[in-house]
Amino acid sequence: MYAHILMPVSLDEGADLAPKLSVARQLAGEEARVTLLHVMGNIPEYASSYLPYGYQDETRAQIESALTEIGGSLSNVEGVVLNGKPVQVIPDFARSKDVDCVILSVSPESRRELKSVETIAQLLRQLNCAVHILR
Repeated sequence: MYAHILMPVSLDEGADLAPKLSVARQLAGEEARVTLLHVMGNIPEYASSYLPYGYQDETRAQIESALTEIGGSLSNVEGVVLNGKPVQVIPDFARSKDVDCVILSVSPESRRELKSVETIAQLLRQLNCAVHILR
């Protein structure tokens, strides 16, 4: 099966990651690495001056820890948080870390589904590995 699986995740309230984790468990080889990736938007310069020193680093560490805990049922799982736009960050991360499978899902909420489908279409054009899409 796959040696390095990437699961981009959104930590929106009510997001159910169980289906993605189940698919990752089925697709993972014996020594597979699974990376749960959350992409945060950049904080504008004018707003960052109002945040306490170290806020971004502390928040990143907490989210990475939570992602690793969420994927705890999988062996060799790692949570990663990056800043930027998902359609740029995900393909760059996949290429730099030798990811051979990406698991994506379309948001079930109708108002976000169009945005999810648009984002997935952009990602499909840029990813050079296997992609599994869950509906």
